[in-house]
Amino acid sequence: MKRILILVFISFTILSCSTGRISNLDRDDDEAIVTAIYKVFYNGMDVSYLANLYFNETTWGMYRYNSQDHFIATKLPKGMNYLAGVSFEDKSMNFDPGYITFKIIDGDVANCLGYIEIRLYGANNKSFSRGLLGQASIGGYSSGNAAVTVKYDNSIEQEVRQKFRIKFGPGMMLKKTDVSIDPLYVPEW
Repeated sequence: MKRILILVFISFTILSCSTGRISNLDRDDDEAIVTAIYKVFYNGMDVSYLANLYFNETTWGMYRYNSQDHFIATKLPKGMNYLAGVSFEDKSMNFDPGYITFKIIDGDVANCLGYIEIRLYGANNKSFSRGLLGQASIGGYSSGNAAVTVKYDNSIEQEVRQKFRIKFGPGMMLKKTDVSIDPLYVPEW
């Protein structure tokens, strides 16, 4: 029994620490490649190299993404998707599922979201665990908010295209995917 519990714990740890980073363009029929560049700022300081972006959920980290070069290339399910949250070090913020949304229809192209910029503001002592334990914990709460912008123009498309081709070659076309941001929602922690 003890070995089974240890095996379950190890499996849970591996699954909750996975990242959405991909090494090839293979995907199932219900999946699509999503790509973007991003920056995350905390009280004006660039923390992008530490940041994890969460898509569609924040509990298990199934669609968690982090990158040293601020470039996203991941697989997400076709249909409606959303940016679920961001975390770095011991700080995190979840976004409402209707705040930043995008619909993936075409699985034969790399769906480009553009440039995502997340600016977090708040106290420096916010401490909150990620994953299943973080969802159940009560602790370190401080006030703060965020501002998220998404931009898409020719220079951004060229930068994403260049990074994508360096990583995967020229085999897949890049296509703009519209991202919607609810102007009435103000994310807070």
